[in-house]
Amino acid sequence: MMIQNRKHCAARRLELEKLIRTDGKRESAYIYMLAHGRD
Repeated sequence: MMIQNRKHCAARRLELEKLIRTDGKRESAYIYMLAHGRD
């Protein structure tokens, strides 16, 4: 179960990094994180 959680967190982090790259704004990534709950 811990392995699944780690994979999940890594996937979410990757999504956030993609968002930051496309938007170029950390604020949007932060809002996205708040909207989807924190890890």
